[in-house]
Amino acid sequence: SEATRRQRDEAGHYALADIGEIANFPGISAPYDEPTDSDLVLDTEETSIDRCAEQIVELLRSKAFLD
Repeated sequence: SEATRRQRDEAGHYALADIGEIANFPGISAPYDEPTDSDLVLDTEETSIDRCAEQIVELLRSKAFLD
């Protein structure tokens, strides 16, 4: 969610975009088009980092990028 992205924004990009210091910031001063055909969606608000990493590895194995 946007609230989570703002909370995790250690560099302060959202705050800068809010006051116009960063132009064309997706979701603020530029449109954000959510992907509709993703191979993998990671719910980082509900899923642990370790489980997210496992899901990435599983996807890479299923597509034969990893053994």
